[in-house]
Amino acid sequence: MAEPQPICPAVNAAMKQKRLSYQELADKLGQPEKAVVDLVTGSSPRIPGSTLQNVAEALGMKDSIPQDGKHGA
Repeated sequence: MAEPQPICPAVNAAMKQKRLSYQELADKLGQPEKAVVDLVTGSSPRIPGSTLQNVAEALGMKDSIPQDGKHGA
């Protein structure tokens, strides 16, 4: 089965560039893999801005993840 794709193009690109799996990203965030999959695929209904910032930092993103309807917050 194919891995679910992140809803945010920036997160998708950063994960591919870093060659990080969802489990590896979850380990960096100190969260369960299921929670990270739900977060980056848009299954989580509302995502706190601090969580988005933590994801951006874990992925080494220069810009924070936008806090719009697609990204929660």
